[in-house]
Amino acid sequence: MELRDFYSIYMGEDALLRATLIHSRDFSTIDEFIDFKLDELEDEDKFNKMVDVLSMAEAKRIHDLVDEDPENNVYHVQNKEHFSTLYDFQYMLEEDMNSYVIHRDIVHAIDQTLLNRGIMSPYKMRVSHDEALEPEEISKLSNMYTGPIYWLYDNLTSLQLKKIIRTLQITHYGKYKDDFLKAVISYITSPGHLPQVLEHLSYTDLTHIEEMVHDNYNVFERKPRWSVAEKIGLLVKVHPDYLVMHQDVLEALRSIDFKKIKTRQQEDENYNAYHIHATLEGKKEIKRDIVIPVRLNFYELMYILKESFLWTNDSNSKIKIGNYEIHEKEGLLHANIVQIDHLFKTHQSFKFFYDSEDDYVVNVSLISTRIVDREVPKITDYKGPIPIENIGGLDKLNAALDILEYESHPEYARIYNKVRALNYRARFPITAINKHLARTFLTRRPMTE
Repeated sequence: MELRDFYSIYMGEDALLRATLIHSRDFSTIDEFIDFKLDELEDEDKFNKMVDVLSMAEAKRIHDLVDEDPENNVYHVQNKEHFSTLYDFQYMLEEDMNSYVIHRDIVHAIDQTLLNRGIMSPYKMRVSHDEALEPEEISKLSNMYTGPIYWLYDNLTSLQLKKIIRTLQITHYGKYKDDFLKAVISYITSPGHLPQVLEHLSYTDLTHIEEMVHDNYNVFERKPRWSVAEKIGLLVKVHPDYLVMHQDVLEALRSIDFKKIKTRQQEDENYNAYHIHATLEGKKEIKRDIVIPVRLNFYELMYILKESFLWTNDSNSKIKIGNYEIHEKEGLLHANIVQIDHLFKTHQSFKFFYDSEDDYVVNVSLISTRIVDREVPKITDYKGPIPIENIGGLDKLNAALDILEYESHPEYARIYNKVRALNYRARFPITAINKHLARTFLTRRPMTE
């Protein structure tokens, strides 16, 4: 059935009367009004006025109709309220007392307009529970967290949205699901409100969210640890095994100073990692923040510290912690037989003496305990250049680094060629180091001398 025939068949005299009232003009015949409606569909400005007043719920129902194949191009619907805007604009007509009809061309025209304007997403916003999603396939979720944010959050029911509203103490939220969605979305994408949102997280979750934002993570495994982040709307379930953070939320979180969130809770007792701060003693500020699993021994800890500073000497370094002196190889207390968890519970700082001609000393302190999903070491932050190995001590290190700051320095080329033959890098290769550490420590077997 063509659209003109659709109007001819289903438009009665009462529809013509409504048309005269709605459009404030006289239509003397059905054909005259049909010509008017067909012209209106071709007029982008007039058509957009109707699209602009669609509720999000109505837009979704129209979008869902597109996947259906109606007989003779006509959809038959029972509930007028589900498409009230179409009825008001006379794009949906009355078939009888309890049934209404919409033409396929109208549905597709509206849907295409919604897609073109970025109001509707062309992609599904949830993966079927029956569809397995392997870790290497999570790129399939990218359309969900980069598409229109409204349709991602429409995965939440009205009840779930109201729970988020109550938890976040949002005061203005309307009466309908559209209103709930708009209230929640505006709240969690507002830098002004986000600090109050983040106060609901534990110290562990807050720190991990900060890391994920820093590393541009949008996909999270659906584990109990993220239950609070899900309950407050930072993360949305799109698959039984995965949650996503919409890009708009992630971008808003970038503007937040996480260190100023005042209500961080104390660390969960079931931690499985330590977060440590390592600083090289000397003139230059050179530091590394590192997450290390609790299961490691001190030999492995020394290995990680050396990797974080790009040191390669396989010698006999040592750690002094409390009254203990733990040696990498030769000494009364061997590093590979002492677990870090045994001493970290009572001592929150120690010194690492790296065995080389430079006599480097690293001061290490415990920042916090952590819960991590992958029990592998990871450098989370760094500052300062790479402390050059076997350069001859701190004075020569500082002198060389002072020269390397200025390419115009007359000694720059000579010093650069010298230190490049050692372990110097112009940029700290944090990604490469973390990948290497992950590969090394993915095994559960301890590393020993």
